[in-house]
Order: sequence, then C-alpha cells, then structure tokens
Amino acid sequence: MQQKYTAIEKALGVLECFSDSNPELTIREIAVSLGIPFSTAHRTIKVLVDAGYLYRNPNSKVLSLGAKLYYLGKIANKSMNIINISLPLMERLRDITGETVNLYFREGNSRICYEHAESNQTLKHSAKLGKRFPLWAGASGKCFLSYLPENEFNDIVSEAKPLTANTITSREQFVNEIRTIRSRGYSKSLSEREEGVASIAVPIFNQEGKVTACIAVSGPSFRIQGQQIDHIIEQTLIYAKEISFLLGFKEKNGQEIKPSHLTMATFPDKGKPLV
Repeated sequence: MQQKYTAIEKALGVLECFSDSNPELTIREIAVSLGIPFSTAHRTIKVLVDAGYLYRNPNSKVLSLGAKLYYLGKIANKSMNIINISLPLMERLRDITGETVNLYFREGNSRICYEHAESNQTLKHSAKLGKRFPLWAGASGKCFLSYLPENEFNDIVSEAKPLTANTITSREQFVNEIRTIRSRGYSKSLSEREEGVASIAVPIFNQEGKVTACIAVSGPSFRIQGQQIDHIIEQTLIYAKEISFLLGFKEKNGQEIKPSHLTMATFPDKGKPLV
C-alpha cells in the first residue's frame, strides 16, 4: 500500500534524497527512492527549483541542491554549533543524575573540557574548562581512543603511565577496553586518572558518523556505584544519542535517530581499530 505524504513531507523527502554519495539525481531516481509517482515528484521538484532550493541543469536536466540551501546551511552552521546544542541537554542530564556533566573535544593526543554543567551538590567533581587531559586515562579519553585508527591508537597508548593504581598502561588492556566500549557504547572509569573519582562517558557522532566529542558524567566514586551507576549509564546514552541526532547523525541503516525513540545507543563501526 502506497504511503501518503503531505506536500511538506514530499518536499523534505526530495531534499533528503541528496547525499555525499548522491549529489546529483534525476526526477525518476527521486520518485523511485520516495515511492511516489513520477508526476508527483515532478510537481514537487518544480516548486523547489522555482524557490531556489534545487538547481536543474538546463542541458542534462540533472538536479542538485540549490543556492538557497547553501545560504541557509551557512546560517545554521553559525547558530547551531555543538556547544549550543549540547548545553541544555547536559543541564537536564545533570539534574537527572545529580552529578557534573562535561563536554570534551579531542585535540591531538589530548582531550579538552570545553563546557560543563556542574553538580549542585556540595561534594562534586568538575573538570577545569580549557584544561588538557591525556587520552589514555579516564572514561572520556577511552571514548576517543576507541574510534582511532590503529597507528594513532598505538602512538597514544605508548605514552601511558600510572597516575593511580587503576591507570591502564598496557596495550593489551587498552585493546580489551576498546572491544568492551564499542560493544556497549560507553566507557567507564574508576580512579584511573584521579583517586576517588568515577565517570561514565559516551561518544557523540556527527552527520558523517565520526566521533566529534563526548559527554561524561563524573562524581565521587562512593556515589557512582550499584544501581546509581546503571541509571547514569542509561541516561548518558540517551542524552548523547539525542545530541548526535541534533548534529545529523544517522544509524547504520541510514535512518535518523528520532528523539521520541531514544534507546540504548547502537553506534557505527567506521574506522574500527584493533577489534
């Protein structure tokens, strides 16, 4: 049974047919992709071409995205960066868990805390904004390590040295950690970089399916244990997945992650090292 679409849904569907691998399409290709009649696709496309959202080559009749979308994309790029998108969700995650939520970016062999939503509790753990931390120590660092090519991974773990009794220093242990992190979608740390501190970290993916950042919930280890750690893991996965959705990340089957359907994350396996 053919699915019925509103005019707006048809127009959006046409635009979403274009991708890095399919930057140019014919009307027939779009009609087949959407499962709509050629005549319907033609009418919708004519409206989009006339409005500047699509460009139709006058010689080949092949369609591509138009200048209007390029202009709107530049506006979106300025106004919707990852920190602006993430902070409101980080604050909600902080309120749910009661612990500090940090947003980390990778720079070279380090990770840097660019933003945080600090816990309201008297005893809390917070990373100093702008401070560099090694990728080989802590939950957030291991998130980034888990999606690096093997040569970069080897260079970074070769720098590992004990900061606490729980710091991982052997390559074999790191490889085992990566297998675990990639299979469950999150990493955790207990006093690996700092004594008495526990943290849960989940990677954030962009529209290209690449790890662009990670969020981490951290606090005193005596509070992050038992049922509480299970609760924190579940919620951190949910909120990291919502941020990834807002950045345009799609699941492996090409479907967008809808915020109303957030579940435990199933992350992509692009650039999978060592496993």
